[in-house]
Amino acid sequence: MSLETATKATSPIKLVHAVLRTSQDAFYKKAFLGGRASYENAMLPFITYNDEHRRVAVMALNGLRPKGNQTSGLEHIAFTRANLDDLLQAFQQRKELGINPT
Repeated sequence: MSLETATKATSPIKLVHAVLRTSQDAFYKKAFLGGRASYENAMLPFITYNDEHRRVAVMALNGLRPKGNQTSGLEHIAFTRANLDDLLQAFQQRKELGINPT
């Protein structure tokens, strides 16, 4: 099956959080989101600005370089599904397109 012939996939019901990989955690916490840390350790602050306890997490890695495996970017995004059947249907739909979780 190709993207052109695929039926519309089931959508998540909510974005839970995104995790960014960067050396600029203070920027995201204060300047960009205006949030606060709901949990924080030396490497990973969870930032909130509303009812979700962690909308954004920032993997604060010092010494990131523009090339190689130590670059800034998106680590992962998490979504909420309505129920387990919805999650399994979403998995099957993506599997038919050759998309497999890692």
